[in-house]
Amino acid sequence: MVVLKAKLNRLKKKEFRDAYVVSHLSHGLAHQIRVLRTQRGWTQAELAEKLGIKMQSAVARMEDPSYGKLSLGTLLRLAQVFDVALSTRFVSFSQFLLEREDVSASNLRVQSFTEEVQYLIQDIEHALKICPYVEATPPSVGSYIPLEMLSSNCTSFNIPITSEV
Repeated sequence: MVVLKAKLNRLKKKEFRDAYVVSHLSHGLAHQIRVLRTQRGWTQAELAEKLGIKMQSAVARMEDPSYGKLSLGTLLRLAQVFDVALSTRFVSFSQFLLEREDVSASNLRVQSFTEEVQYLIQDIEHALKICPYVEATPPSVGSYIPLEMLSSNCTSFNIPITSEV
């Protein structure tokens, strides 16, 4: 609690807030690029090849927290290669702090769509076993099967779509 209070006091200064955001984005992105690469068992040279970059040193720069010059185009290309989505948006400082609370490697891992879709199908099949009246159409948006998709016999279920089985 003391640490949080001290951080909030420092965040009252505009210069500190600006530096804090830049630092956390630079470090967080660099760390997550490395986490995603190693999660897939790729070397820096292999990632460079997948990105269409000739030099492994370019990937090393992307993974260097002090580099901080990744363009939106580069981030989009990385997302395509990792087969994940890229989410960028403006948020409040409180939300920014919450999202960066856990920067452990396990929290930065992201499944590719191919890996994730297997779990989504398993979750839907599991939901159908629990409540056979659930329509077999997965939701296109959101993290839960909406109650409207459930028949009147199963309206008490709000079945999460997660990667945990």
